[in-house]
Amino acid sequence: MKAVFLDTSYLIALIVERDEHNERALQLRTEIGQIELLTSELVLVEFLNHFSDYGAFWRKFASDTIGSIQRNRHTKIIAFSQINFEKAFGLYRRRQDKGYSLTDCSSMLIMKEKNIQTVLSTDNHFVQEGFHVPMLEN
Repeated sequence: MKAVFLDTSYLIALIVERDEHNERALQLRTEIGQIELLTSELVLVEFLNHFSDYGAFWRKFASDTIGSIQRNRHTKIIAFSQINFEKAFGLYRRRQDKGYSLTDCSSMLIMKEKNIQTVLSTDNHFVQEGFHVPMLEN
């Protein structure tokens, strides 16, 4: 089964109907079928943080979404550790000319380590690092 990395922006686009990428996210969910998803604790933190000020309904919805991801047998969540931090921080420091977040850097390093080329994301930073981002294709 092909592995694909799951990024925060895809999750947001998938569940927020008014998100500009919602239609494409829904389309991709149907097109990609059964795949192995890989993500990280940092991505999940970023997702929860996004909804932290949206009120009780969205906080619960975000929490339920994370719970569903955790229970999905086709999804693997990479833990964040001191080693991950040091590596991600190193990439962050080397890419001063980019707008990469620490979460982006961590995700990119995980993808390289796991030999994953495709990321479900709306973030052009992954394109800049040479990854395949079908959300940004027409």
